[in-house]
Amino acid sequence: MKSKHKEITLHPDNPIGLEKLECYVCGGKNIFLLGFVTLEESQVALVCRMPCLTSNNTELNWDPNDFTSIIQEKELADWLVKPSSESKQRRARQITYEQISTLEEMRKNNPDVKFENLNQNGKKKKLREVLLKYEDGYEYLDVFLPLIKEEAEHDKKIKESQV
Repeated sequence: MKSKHKEITLHPDNPIGLEKLECYVCGGKNIFLLGFVTLEESQVALVCRMPCLTSNNTELNWDPNDFTSIIQEKELADWLVKPSSESKQRRARQITYEQISTLEEMRKNNPDVKFENLNQNGKKKKLREVLLKYEDGYEYLDVFLPLIKEEAEHDKKIKESQV
């Protein structure tokens, strides 16, 4: 969510095929607002929670109480995306939240960065903590110069992104 991605496209091998998920009524694509309602026995319609679910749509007869979100327990509904087998889940790469955040920060500068590059480029020089007392001026410089450089780079990136 940090990168603000809210739209998905299904995989071509999916039973539904290569489709972008969108609201049947308004065309909204925010995955976190989409859900489905049953129209007839074998038909479902993807509808967004607000405002389409509660709108008075006379041509489609659905009950707003039948609305079910397509995200269930932090996963997409089983009929929409086939869950991975246990063996595939065991083989999957274990990734931490910190690694995800670092990768997203790296992708702001270079969208083609892969996970493998995370270990190479993701290690930044650790900045020293600011002390209450310093032994001499050299220690003070050793602590504050890297902080000032980091802040200058950060400000430069922010100004460049605003242009």
